[in-house]
Amino acid sequence: MHFHPIRQDAVLTSGYWCKDMVPAPPDKINDLAEESGMRFSPGIYEHAAALVGESPCTVSRDAALLFQAQYSAWQRYRHPMLVAGIDVYNIEPEILGAGLNSPGGSEVPSIISHPFAAVEKILQAEAPDPGRDGRMPMILDVAARLSRECQPAKVYVPICGPLAFGNGLVGMDEMLCTMMEDPDLVRRALLHLAEIQSSYVRAILKTGARPLIFESGASPPLLPPVLFPEIEAPALGRLFEVCRESGDPAPACILGGDVAPVLPHLLALNPGFLICPSETDQKNFVDMAAEYPHVEVRINMPVASILEPDWDKATAAADAAIALASRIKTGSVGTGVVPFNTSPDRLLRLRDYVENGDFETGSPFRYRNRDYVENSTKKKP
Repeated sequence: MHFHPIRQDAVLTSGYWCKDMVPAPPDKINDLAEESGMRFSPGIYEHAAALVGESPCTVSRDAALLFQAQYSAWQRYRHPMLVAGIDVYNIEPEILGAGLNSPGGSEVPSIISHPFAAVEKILQAEAPDPGRDGRMPMILDVAARLSRECQPAKVYVPICGPLAFGNGLVGMDEMLCTMMEDPDLVRRALLHLAEIQSSYVRAILKTGARPLIFESGASPPLLPPVLFPEIEAPALGRLFEVCRESGDPAPACILGGDVAPVLPHLLALNPGFLICPSETDQKNFVDMAAEYPHVEVRINMPVASILEPDWDKATAAADAAIALASRIKTGSVGTGVVPFNTSPDRLLRLRDYVENGDFETGSPFRYRNRDYVENSTKKKP
């Protein structure tokens, strides 16, 4: 593996002293990133399967492989957010009868049939038993193991947000049509789905992990912004309350897509963690999020920048994300879903660029703490 030249007193967050490339003590692994105040937090799901030479579908249904895949990813990248899962939108709908495909290669399983023909049937859905139903027991076991073995990383278990859950049960077309015809019915159905997640949330917290709510279907253009406060916000807010009531004071939520138009409504729900997707107006997003210093925000680089063969273009994307993240007290830099076949060397180099600085080429946004000057072009020694 090639590492670009770096300071001899730095500590790589991959766990090696850069001076002699021997493993660093666990309590020293993230010293430099903590000193600089910036972390690199890629979204590792199916890419973890690639690291153990298996398909995402195979890994998603095998406890030993899922642990091995995500543990291997953490050993390699030392990313601060570790997710015990791969096909994050499927777990709850599958338990209630959704059919999944079983793709080979690099594809992630997806829902191919929905158990309910109409939104009104959702009101009769019963809460899954996390200790017995579907893949929940397997995922909880993996989450507990990762929580023990991967300190100090934060381990998360993916759960469906209310609209994502509902889309998995009836399909997006049926859900959107019902929103137009009977928005109150959809609002009540989503509130019901938020309530029946409570047992799973409590079970997750008992493992030492935390729930990570995936709700990208609620973002424009999939959900018109005008419908967010009326239909989505009550249910998502209730799910945040469920998390807080269960012992998670800072609910984490992944809402991808063009989030900025609905961000004021989202921030009003008092989340603990959000992403700023590359698909939205990131400057506008940061302008609003900066007024909520308790909310952790991850500024996502475009996924294409991970695969970009031109290193200068890749680092330009990183610099833009760093500049935005540095405006938020708890900001970090990350990515959306890292593609299955991403080069580990490239991801490591991007991580080291964000956290430690690229001392070979220099960066206009290198700093040792959050008192840096954004437009400084001073090169590190």
